[in-house]
Amino acid sequence: GRAAKSSIAAAKNLVDSVISESYPRQLEHLNLVSMIKLLVNKFNRATLIKPNFIAGPSAANVKLDINKKLAVYRIVQEALNNIEKHSEAKNVLVLIEPEQDSLVICIEDDGIGFNQEQNCIHRGLKNIKERAQTIDGTVTWQDSISYQSGTLLTIKLKDLPEQRHHRHSIKSN
Repeated sequence: GRAAKSSIAAAKNLVDSVISESYPRQLEHLNLVSMIKLLVNKFNRATLIKPNFIAGPSAANVKLDINKKLAVYRIVQEALNNIEKHSEAKNVLVLIEPEQDSLVICIEDDGIGFNQEQNCIHRGLKNIKERAQTIDGTVTWQDSISYQSGTLLTIKLKDLPEQRHHRHSIKSN
C-alpha cells in the first residue's frame, strides 16, 4: 500500500520534472501533431489512462511560431495533468482540428466531471486560460459529449495563416 503509493508519487514527480526539463529544444523541429503526440505518449506512460489521439488531415501543416507552439504544448500538458490528478478518468480523447484560419484542440475525458472536481482544478484551469490569452486563444469547458461523464476542454487559436491557400498573409504583431 503506502510505500507503493509514495514511490508512484516519486516517479510522477520525476516524470513532471523531466517533462519540464526536456522542454523543447526538440520542439522547434517538431510539427504540432508530433509535439502533441509526444505529450500524449508521455501521459500514457505516466498514467493508466488510455489516450485516443486524433489529428485532422491538415493538422501536420499548421504553422505556429515557437511562442504559440510552446504555449499550446504547455496548455495540453496542463490539461492532461489536471485529468491525471483530479478526474479519475479511464479514457482521454485529444483531437486537433484545423479550420480555415484557426486551430481547435479538444481534450476530453470520461472522469467524474467538472462540478465534483471544481475546487482542485481551479488553479490548473486558470493557468490554461492565462496561457491561452497570451496567444489570443480562447478556452471553453463543458460536460463531455463523447462520454457519459467527464469534461470537454476546447482550445481555439484564431488568425493563423490559412492552411490551404498559400496566400501571403500580412503579419500583425
